[in-house]
Amino acid sequence: MDDQTALRKLFKFDDNDLAANRNGKFSAQQAQARVKSLQANTKFGIIFGSIALVIAILLLLLSIPPINILGPAGYIFCVICAGFAFLGLRSGFNTRKADISKDVGIVKKVQGPIRIQYGKGMDIYLHVKGETWEIDQDCADSITEGDTYAIYLGGRNRDILSIEWIAKGSS
Repeated sequence: MDDQTALRKLFKFDDNDLAANRNGKFSAQQAQARVKSLQANTKFGIIFGSIALVIAILLLLLSIPPINILGPAGYIFCVICAGFAFLGLRSGFNTRKADISKDVGIVKKVQGPIRIQYGKGMDIYLHVKGETWEIDQDCADSITEGDTYAIYLGGRNRDILSIEWIAKGSS
């Protein structure tokens, strides 16, 4: 398997995706996957936040007189669960009302020589023209350091949508 084929598998893109990305757009398949991901994040946030809120209320009820089974520790756990409820619900509702067109909008291209940096432990970083992404070992093995690649980014998180080899680096 050549490196470009390996990169296609790692980043889950095909010729149609790459062609759309070259034109500064998401492919229909990428846009649909992004919308599904946002919907899943919304559901998870709302469900997690709701469960944490119910637990916080139960802890509060078990901590106040006359029941007072948990005592002062119940208040502490209640505050912790209320915090998780707030974070989960906020995340879920913020994702729900987010403008999907901003997340499935313009694709940015970053092109230049690749630099791979091995950090502490298993951390591996890919650097191109001031942009940095954490990658895994399979990705690092599929990229030739010093060669020029075009990396197509999308979404608010500037995720890598596709990547293509452009030219051999100078030796």
